[in-house]
Amino acid sequence: MAIITINAEVGCKGTIIAHELAEKLGYLYFDHIIAEEIAEMLKINKMDVKTFEIEKHENIVATISKYFSIDIFTRKDQQNLDMEQKQDKLYSRNIRDSYKHLLPYRMDSSGWIDADIYKKMLFRVISAISKSGNCIILGRGGNIILKDEPNSFHFRFVGTPEFRKKNMVNLKGIPQDKVDTLIQQIDNKAITYNKYYFNFDVNDPHYYSAVLNIESIGDKEAIKWISKIVS
Repeated sequence: MAIITINAEVGCKGTIIAHELAEKLGYLYFDHIIAEEIAEMLKINKMDVKTFEIEKHENIVATISKYFSIDIFTRKDQQNLDMEQKQDKLYSRNIRDSYKHLLPYRMDSSGWIDADIYKKMLFRVISAISKSGNCIILGRGGNIILKDEPNSFHFRFVGTPEFRKKNMVNLKGIPQDKVDTLIQQIDNKAITYNKYYFNFDVNDPHYYSAVLNIESIGDKEAIKWISKIVS
């Protein structure tokens, strides 16, 4: 029973490889559903959490929860999968059933979120997910949150600027004249996000079990190599 976390530079096919790896291993895959679980627990709109992940950790007013107690939670009730996620064939397997009983908290006050609440709920959700085992968690500091978890493996995907730009243009449809700026913006946000919440340099190889150059080894070889390592 293994836990895999993947942190990928934008343009290095992190989502694609994680999905294919999950299918090959028969593992559950967790990405956006993590933010949706936090939103459900806090009784707020899921887009508020997703936007918050990207932007609001940089705003000093996002730290107001230090003046309040966050321990105002009760046992989490069972809820249905968000209809939007049923499009995904991995989510259609009702993956929430595999870990929802491990999520012990729900916010009973009117819904709101700030940096401290987001961080504490993120730790709780990812830690609970990991208890189900045989899962792949994409991003959100999973390698830091689960660094001491037995049988956990943490991978970083990287590639040259040219490789990343080509994938952003070909796979994401980003205009050629805008791709450099977009990659730089996303890289900067990833650095800021991980430094703010987890106090680590996302580019430091010491925080990973292995760093894979996806351009060099290719998608299929990366999947084969990781599968062998975790088996």
